[in-house]
Amino acid sequence: MVQETFSRFWLYLSEGKEVENSRAFLYRIATNLIIDESRKKRPISLDYLREEEGFDPKVDSHKATEAIIDLKDALKLFQELPEKYRDILVMRFVDELSPKEIAEITGLSENAVSVRVNRGMKKVREIIKAAK
Repeated sequence: MVQETFSRFWLYLSEGKEVENSRAFLYRIATNLIIDESRKKRPISLDYLREEEGFDPKVDSHKATEAIIDLKDALKLFQELPEKYRDILVMRFVDELSPKEIAEITGLSENAVSVRVNRGMKKVREIIKAAK
């Protein structure tokens, strides 16, 4: 996927088009590729993985299993966030992009990005509080 991202970036530049912020443009290309890939992905069964690719899941320790369960619960809660907040929060806290970079990627103003980050965090707190 990384290779495809850079290939598309190079193709865009070779057509004589200009890019003001390479990082933001690469992020947008990669995000679009991920979205496209997730839409066409089919779930793969564990039986298929064992037979075809030699995958053999190991037995996790109790703590590792609890961590996986906690992570799944957190992801379920995160999915309850409206998409406009979820995407901004991922860019801000997972991808560690600045509000200015997020603004360039999304086409929003820096102020709108900051407002969405704050409102998104407020929603996260509300969802966590309701889940307890």
